[in-house]
Amino acid sequence: MTCKRILQMRVQPLTHAELVAALSRHDPVYKEEEEAFLSWFQRTPIGRRKARANELEELQRQGLEPQPAK
Repeated sequence: MTCKRILQMRVQPLTHAELVAALSRHDPVYKEEEEAFLSWFQRTPIGRRKARANELEELQRQGLEPQPAK
């Protein structure tokens, strides 16, 4: 999308045709590629921190308190 079109979005919302045209320009991400990326990401320090934060958030949602770190 052009900069002009992005500015016009306040006045004229994005149409279905514009969205499909923008998405069709990108290469698809296949399931195997996504799984390979996710398995790699989980081994990185950032991935581990994100997984831990998700676990703590899930515990809080269930009403359980996380055990203090030693």
